[in-house]
Amino acid sequence: MYADAATIELTRPFFAEDASPDRSVPLMSVARPDPRLVVLAEKCSGFLDLPENWNSYRARRIDASLLRDGLNILTMMLSPGTRTPDVVPTARGGIQIEWHDAERDLEIEIRGLGQYRVFHRKGDEDEEFDVLDDLSRLLPLVHSFKG
Repeated sequence: MYADAATIELTRPFFAEDASPDRSVPLMSVARPDPRLVVLAEKCSGFLDLPENWNSYRARRIDASLLRDGLNILTMMLSPGTRTPDVVPTARGGIQIEWHDAERDLEIEIRGLGQYRVFHRKGDEDEEFDVLDDLSRLLPLVHSFKG
């Protein structure tokens, strides 16, 4: 991890058959990041260590570009009053960003660059929808989870 007063950049080694193991993949580079993002990025960087078939059900290795996309989304969506989500790896090689409480669930699966599958439950009602780049429909849902 590299840090100075203005910028933080988290990197992890890049693992691929055709790449040298000392090459790094930047996961996040943000001027004055929210400390919650730093913690989430550090957690997510560990997902890159998961091997192929990490769940014993043919899970794919986590794609660093999808992980970066998820962290970028969080950078844009988290506000000071928003509760910190949990982030988990998915068997498809991406990540899922989750908020849960007694009455609601919000899950955003990063399936591809700019391609997100959203599940939202409030009480007895639930909905699933796809988001392609435009996060405007997600912002009110995310901001409804107060810290």
